[in-house]
This record gives sequence, C-alpha cells and structure tokens, in this order.
Amino acid sequence: MTLSKPKPFLGAGKTLQLYSFFHLNIAYSAIEEEARPALVEACYWPLLRLARKLNLPFGIELSGYTLKSILKLDEAWVDELKDLVANGPCELIGCGYAQIIGPIAPTQVIQKNLELGNLVYQEVLGIRPNIALINEQAFSSSLVEIYRDCGYNAVIMEWENPASLHPDWRNEWRYIPQIVEGNDGSAKLNLIWNSSIGFQKFQRYVHGEISLDDYLDYLESHHSGTDRVFSLYGNDVEVFDFRPGRYMTEADIQTEGEWLRVEALYSELSKNGKYSLILPSDTIKVRSPEVDTQVLQLCSAKQPITVKKQPKYNVVRWALTGRDDIGINTRCWRLFESLEAMGSTDHEDWMELCYLFSSDFRTHITESRWAAYQARLLDFEARLKLPVFTGANSAAEAVFSPEPNPSSPAWNLHDRKLVVIGNNLQIEFNLRKGLAISSFTDTSVLNDPIFGSLLHGHFEDINWSADFYSGHLVYEAPGSHKVTDLIAVNPVIDYKDNLMRVRAEISTVIGSIAKEWLIDDNNRKLTLRYELPAKQILKGSLRFGFITLLPQVTSVSDLHFSSHNGGHSAEYFSMSSDFDHGSSLSPLITANSLFAATQGNAVIGNKFVEVLTEFERRNHCLAGIASYTKVGNNSLARLCWSALESDDTRRPNSLSISSFEVTFSVRASQLASNQNTHNK
Repeated sequence: MTLSKPKPFLGAGKTLQLYSFFHLNIAYSAIEEEARPALVEACYWPLLRLARKLNLPFGIELSGYTLKSILKLDEAWVDELKDLVANGPCELIGCGYAQIIGPIAPTQVIQKNLELGNLVYQEVLGIRPNIALINEQAFSSSLVEIYRDCGYNAVIMEWENPASLHPDWRNEWRYIPQIVEGNDGSAKLNLIWNSSIGFQKFQRYVHGEISLDDYLDYLESHHSGTDRVFSLYGNDVEVFDFRPGRYMTEADIQTEGEWLRVEALYSELSKNGKYSLILPSDTIKVRSPEVDTQVLQLCSAKQPITVKKQPKYNVVRWALTGRDDIGINTRCWRLFESLEAMGSTDHEDWMELCYLFSSDFRTHITESRWAAYQARLLDFEARLKLPVFTGANSAAEAVFSPEPNPSSPAWNLHDRKLVVIGNNLQIEFNLRKGLAISSFTDTSVLNDPIFGSLLHGHFEDINWSADFYSGHLVYEAPGSHKVTDLIAVNPVIDYKDNLMRVRAEISTVIGSIAKEWLIDDNNRKLTLRYELPAKQILKGSLRFGFITLLPQVTSVSDLHFSSHNGGHSAEYFSMSSDFDHGSSLSPLITANSLFAATQGNAVIGNKFVEVLTEFERRNHCLAGIASYTKVGNNSLARLCWSALESDDTRRPNSLSISSFEVTFSVRASQLASNQNTHNK
C-alpha cells in the first residue's frame, strides 16, 4: 500500500502546527543486546504501524549503527521504513553513524561520523537526510560549520536550555524556526526547536501519569492567534510499552497499552481543527509577520555546551562520570590519533571508532555490555598495535642533578616562600600550601603578576573571605572532608638541561601524592605534574591545575576564557555575569557544566594578556571548569581541570588514570582576532 505524503496546513494562525520525531537508539545504554529483537517488536514496529495506519507525518531519527543493527534482525522493518520515507508520510532525520556527543569528540571524528552515517542511510534507504538531530541535544557553536559541511541544512535543538541562558530572547521565537550561527560567524543553519518539557509531557500522558484531557489542556496553552509551530514529541521511542530498566523509579507499563494511548492522542489531534500535523521539514516554511527570524548563538559562558532537559542532565555525564569516562575517552582519543597517523581511509575502522565513541557507553551501561565494550576496545587497540593502556602517563624518569646549570633560574627562600627568578619568569611558590603559586610573572609579556593566590581578607564580603590559590589539587567526596595538597612541604630542587624541578611528596587520606613543577625559563613555560596512588576508588570530584587571576588582570575589560568544544576553532566566552561550572547541583551531582578542551588547551585573561594552559589528550581527556563572580567592586575569575565528577551515572570503579600533567604560559591576548565572543 502506498500513501501520499500529507499536505501540511500552513494556515493563518488558526491552528497550532505540530511536528513529531521519534529517536531510535538500539544501543540504548540500559538495554542488553539479547533484548533487541523484543525492542524492535515492542517499540519500533508499533511506530511504523501507527504512521501507516493514520498517515502520520513523523520524523524518524536513527543512527547508521541502529539502522544496520535492525537490518540484521528484521529486514521487513527496514523495508517498511524505506517505503514510508520514500512514498509515505514520514521523513528521515540523521545523526551520524553512532550517537556521539560532538562537543567532547575530535573534529575529524565528528565529521567522519556524519559522513559515514550518510553513507549508511544512502546504501540502506536510498536517501540522505537534510535535517540532523544534535545528539542528546549536546550543542556547541563550532558544530554548526561541521554539520553544514556534511550536507545538512537544518538542525533540531532544544529550546528551554538555550533560552534560559538568554533572558533577552522573546518567548515567541520558540514557535518559529530560527537561524543558528556557528562559532566562525559564517556558518549558519536552519534551527528547528525541540522542547524537553513538551516531550516529557507527552511521555507522562503515554505512561498514564496525566489524562488525555490534561495533555490537551497543555497543548492549548501553546495555541494563539498567530502562526506557531510546536514540537509535539522529540525523544526516545524505547520508553513506550518497554522499560529500559535504567531507573528504579520508572513507571509501570500501562496495561491498556501505551502505543494505544499514543494512537488515541494522534487520532484526537488529527480531527481537531485547532491543530495541524506537519513534517519536521515543513516547519522551516512557517513564518509569522509578528515574529522576525533571528540569527542566534545558543551557548554562553555559563553553559559552553548546552544539553537537553533539567540541569542534572549536563555534558559532564559523558565526559567525566559513568563507569570510567575519562579512561575510555582517553583510549578512544589514542585510537583516533593512531588512525590519523596511519592516514586510514578504511570505513570499517572509522565506523568502529565512532561506535566506541558512542554516548551510551558513558552513562547507564549494564555490567555485561560494559565488559563487552572493554573487550572490543582492547581488541581494536591490539589491532592498531597500541600499547596496553595503564593510565600511568609519566615519561621515562629523566636524570636530574642537584647542581644547577649556568642558565638555570636563581632561587631563594623568603617567608616560607620559594622565589624563582629567571630571565623571563618570576614565580613564588607557597611552601606552607603544597607549592601552590603565590604569583606568576612573565616579564616578557607584563611586569606585573598575572595569576596566583588571593588570600583571606582580599574580598570584604564575608561570603568570599576564603583563600583562593593557584596550582593546587582538590578532591571532594560526598559526605567527607575536602582533600587538598595545601599542606606544608620541604621540596627537593634539582636540574636537567634547561629545566629546574621542584618536587614534594604530600601525604593525604587517599594516599601519598607526588607533585612536581618543571620550570622552563627559556621557553617561558611552567609544567605541573601529579602522580596519584593507582587504582583508587574515588567518588566525587577531582580537580587540579587551578588558575586564579590577580586583580591587575580582572580589573581590565574584556575578561574571557576560551577553548575548543569539538569544532575547528576556539570558542570565546565573555566573563561578565556570574557563573560557576563547578558548583554542585545536589550531593549526587558535583558540577553543572564544563568546556571540553578538545584540542588540549584553554586560555583565560583580558584584552591584553592571557594565561594559556595545555595538556595532552592522548594521556588524559580532561575537561575544563571555569567560574566568575563579581564581589563588590572586585572580581574572582578562575579556571581549573577536572579528571572526575559524579552524577547518577557514576559507578564506584577505580580511576584508571593516575598521572596528570598540565603546562602554563602567558601570552598577549588574541581576543581581538575573534569577532564572535559569547557575551553572557
């Protein structure tokens, strides 16, 4: 049976035009592989049958991996999807070969993922989609250019979180597709709004938590006398007449059948003259004389990477939590570098890497699937001849001597501070506080210290009367005292070539921590190294390498930080309104946002000077935590690196990486070369 595509009603404001898309993910974290045939029968077939029965203009979004997996299980389902897309009422929405969280992945992997997804769509369904769903709605501005270059002309993104970051946005913008601008200012795509509150309302109705009348009352609240588009549903299909088992609080499956409740809703909407059901692609045609089309940037300093749903569902869950996010992200990064070095053009190898980068292995993955993933990761490492990953990233121990070289910096002890003076660098280390940096000056850039410590009493506000250090480590576990390296030390100083090393062993409740600073005055760099006790089971957050800007920097205009979030170019964020990525949302959730630093660096500074901090992602895929607070007439601006955070996906596994290294330097500001700074 062949159906014609429904003709959308693009009327004069008498209807609320509703579009729907259903997200299919056979790799759903909490679903075992042996349950996939049941999943196809319980969730995927009812969706297609409903579209066929009622001639419904659904968008159907699935990865290339999901499509190929279903093809192996049920060719008839794929044949039906192909006909519904080619001849019937539905349309395909793309996302790539695997469900990768773009802002935390290498640029080349994001590109390969989209390209390989398009190849699978073409080979299996004979079509390439024009609209993409941003995976998990995890968006950074630099993704726009990549999606555009991979042939997409529109993306679907959630409204609620970006809108919360931009109080100047008009509420009416949510009802008309807009334009999203990329980080470089030149890349632009059509922007179709999804709604987290909307799809959660839909789920509550289907799960029997609210009645059909209650749900229709909710839809009525979005109706007005002007042309409007609203996302009826835009989320998982695996939650209807099926329970992944991810949460203890999942609602029982409705005995009358949840797909029957879905059908009852669409039947009611189809005959109700207040509503018109349209395809996702038809939303782009809708314009209103009352609402101008805007060119928008969605992110901000508060959320460099914006994500769907409530604040607890933030990007931290794929970067630093899970069973061992930092470990598997690092191992995937090494695999990526290996394929790049080989110049590999093998589609199967890149598909395997995209699969290993999938989001679902980083959240509520089951024990059996985690074991299978580890084996698959190990097998691919062996195939590419990578050494076994140990998590100990320190280079072979260099031979240092207690005797200085002629070019070594001078040093002296003064008031329990170690003062190092070179031709370029002048650094004060606090011996009472674990070699924290009291002040760092690069005289070739600025004669004044740029970052260091703000001591008790610097801020008159009692709420900000603590000490704020630089170059230290903080580990916080729920319900436990904070662990730091801020204790008195007697360091050992030695030398090799142009390097001066300052090191100490620091005893803590989680074991002995080896800390060392390498001072390279010739190259104007300062490197911090930590060696933590191996195989520690840590809960909470582990942050280090703090930078606290000093008043002579924060008092100058154009205060900002910048880093890469998956794209080709760095994203700049103005530090002008209060935010703190590292503030906890609850005792369970230790951070509310981060930046991904996908090229292994970040800067923080003003319009004249910046602190550059760098690390090797092949050694540890750290993520950045920034904060800014206006305190009276002063400002507190900080940045640090995190190796571990906690949320509802975190499992009590040992931290697989025990060695960390970051490098600091100072440079003239490059802010003037970037014209697209995020202003809030």
